Amino acid sequence: MGVAWLDRELRVQAWNETWRESVVGGAVGEGVLRGRRLSDLVSRIGSPLHDARRRLLSGEAVHMEEVPFEGPDGTCFQDLHFIPLVGEGEVEGVLHLVVDVAERMDDRADLERALLSYRRELSALRDVMSVAAESLELRDILRRLLDHVLRMMKSRVGAIHLFEEERDVLKLVAWRGIPRDVVRQIEAVAVPIDPSAWSSAEGEAPTVPEIARQFVACFEDGRGRKGGSYVGVPVRARGEGLGLISVVGPSGREFDEGDVVLLRSIGDQIGVVVENARLHRQAEQLAVVRERERLARELHDSVTQSLYSLTLLAEASQRLLTSGDAERAEEYTGRLGEIAQQALKEMRLLVYQLRPLVLKREGLVGALQQRLDAVEKRAGVDARLLVEGTLELPAAAEEGLYRIAQEALNNALKHAAPGTVTLWIRAMGSRVVLEVEDDGRGFVPGAVEDSGGMGLTSMRERAERLGGSFALISAPGRGTRVRVDVEVEDG
Repeated sequence: MGVAWLDRELRVQAWNETWRESVVGGAVGEGVLRGRRLSDLVSRIGSPLHDARRRLLSGEAVHMEEVPFEGPDGTCFQDLHFIPLVGEGEVEGVLHLVVDVAERMDDRADLERALLSYRRELSALRDVMSVAAESLELRDILRRLLDHVLRMMKSRVGAIHLFEEERDVLKLVAWRGIPRDVVRQIEAVAVPIDPSAWSSAEGEAPTVPEIARQFVACFEDGRGRKGGSYVGVPVRARGEGLGLISVVGPSGREFDEGDVVLLRSIGDQIGVVVENARLHRQAEQLAVVRERERLARELHDSVTQSLYSLTLLAEASQRLLTSGDAERAEEYTGRLGEIAQQALKEMRLLVYQLRPLVLKREGLVGALQQRLDAVEKRAGVDARLLVEGTLELPAAAEEGLYRIAQEALNNALKHAAPGTVTLWIRAMGSRVVLEVEDDGRGFVPGAVEDSGGMGLTSMRERAERLGGSFALISAPGRGTRVRVDVEVEDG
């Protein structure tokens, strides 16, 4: 710490060596220094010193933080403290303390750089998650994410590769700024590296020489100069290496540790996006398999049995006609027509269930109206759809309600022989009520609910998954009403 004694005029009277070196440097001799005004020695703080002297003479201590001084090694920063020395009620002098704060300034600069890096990283992750949340195909999402990466890295050349299932080939899925001939060379690259290395690698990804070499060679900075710095980081999720992000910097610019940390963080987030897409695809495939199995069971239980009955009746009719029993043959022929109509109805139901895209294309109301027009009305049923309020539903809620309505309508056609079917949808804020009512045969609910028949268990489970309630009202000869009441978030 530098210490000096100044008089009331802030003239230097005594000092230690640290003060002299800190304030004026080692070149000023003792004879020249004594009696000099501090403002003459440090002109950079001349003006503030005038105000400081007034405050000091009133007995107030003065502190100046991080004052710059030009030293032999460049600009340094110091805290200056002025403490009035009071004797017999008046200020007789001033104690001047000088503290070097270079370390504090360095720490602050490091902190500011760290905060800037964190802000940059958070901004990048926010952009990544914003793109990932959009309803796009995985390749479209990856192209958008690559654009974000290149903007943040101030580059125009980059790519994303993902492993194929065998994990020995990297497949190019998104790229920018790469000539077509280079794309052909790196669109599928064999990776002679143990896949576990991609899971454990910290920082940059294990080197893939062919990709790095081709990327650097294809970069041109606009002035005919080729070559540039390359960085590649792994795309990972749950500790598993899924692929590689590659970025090439302009000629003369090297990527620093902050760039690598940022890119690695983005790589992990992209890994989550890729993993989610893979899991979603697997779930969709599983759902398709289950739906096919269900339709196969229904096909066997309904249409196949009807076709078998048609075959038997046709053979019996042929025998009766051959034997001359035309009356009974006519009776069998009439039954053939009835069973054929029932089989046609069953096929329409099954075929319509194979067309779920109508829900995405038309929305819940449009899909249900198309269902009524395509199935119920063609079967001779007076089918009506009544809607109250404005529907803005999430996709999951729309699909759940559509499937419940579809099951209820199927039950009515198969078992109730209705003349009229009415479907109500009422939207009241976040509450949606769906009702399907028919005037058909009706039944005793307990008799079928206990056995899980008529898809009642499926409808109830779908309603519960939506966080809603399911109710069934029916009686023999009095028709049936299915009611689902759910609370949904705004779509």
